[in-house]
Amino acid sequence: MANQNIINWLNEGKKRGFSVQFLKKKLMEKSFPEKDVDEAVAVVEGSVSKSIPQKINLFDKSAKVQTKESAPLQETKPMPSQETKISQIGKVGKGGIKWMKMAGIIGIVLLIVNLALIVLNFAARETFNSLLINQIISIIFYVIFVALFFFYYLGFVKLGKHTNERLLSLGAWFVIIPMFLYIILSIVAGILVYPLYTDFLIIGESGTLKTTFLIIGIVGVILFLLNLIGFLLFSLGLMKAGKQVKFAKVAGILNLVVFVLGMVFTIGMVVLIYSILNLFSEGILGIDLLAEVVGVGYWVIYSFIALYALWILAMIFGILALFDGSKKFEG
Repeated sequence: MANQNIINWLNEGKKRGFSVQFLKKKLMEKSFPEKDVDEAVAVVEGSVSKSIPQKINLFDKSAKVQTKESAPLQETKPMPSQETKISQIGKVGKGGIKWMKMAGIIGIVLLIVNLALIVLNFAARETFNSLLINQIISIIFYVIFVALFFFYYLGFVKLGKHTNERLLSLGAWFVIIPMFLYIILSIVAGILVYPLYTDFLIIGESGTLKTTFLIIGIVGVILFLLNLIGFLLFSLGLMKAGKQVKFAKVAGILNLVVFVLGMVFTIGMVVLIYSILNLFSEGILGIDLLAEVVGVGYWVIYSFIALYALWILAMIFGILALFDGSKKFEG
């Protein structure tokens, strides 16, 4: 199926007086897939209705044959400058919301907020922790972050549609949806767990509380797995979109590296925690082993910082890809 965006681009260019072959050349220079361009050109050239010359009755005296001398002079208008107008032809999303550009700006805001929180955590740790202890403030922070990330990833949904990369759009949705489901799960958990926990403290009955915790835990794990699948699809989709959009391939590769290293880091943390708890339960955690555990803890912190920095770098290239996609498809 021909790319409708390219067809619209070609039709708009023809209206402005450019030849189809000239427009095709410009598309190829912008690294659009040759197959998509050829299909769109075939559709546009096939839709041009061929003018049929009017038959003239030589025996009809009322019929006037227009000769070169008798033809009225038409004012010739200069052709628009191809270099100055070609960028305007490619603007598909006229008059609408530029979702990808807006998502890129929101991505910059997210980067600034993330870095500000890191600085605040080190510069004013007590104030920062006291704010997070307040449940209402924590919920507000979380909702704001989820809203910002929603619009950020929505830009990649739009980018996937414009580049015909369904993997990118699907992956972005799989990242977005679990975020909202986490909010719903947190609210439901708070409503259900609090009265059960109160009954446990007063009566000592814990059966229902354990069952509720188990259900919430299972749902949380499912959402976590969906998020992982979405992030993997998102990374692969970005890499494929790199054929049409600058910086997308680099962003996809970096996100994929973050995904793999994040999985290794998570598994390593689980093994480390399990080993420490096992040593504590057996009562064999001596001074030497404790020193080794502390050393491993430092490596965990350094690994997390490196992983976080890599994610920030991937996000920067993702923002650049959104801006380039907005320039090409939204104008």
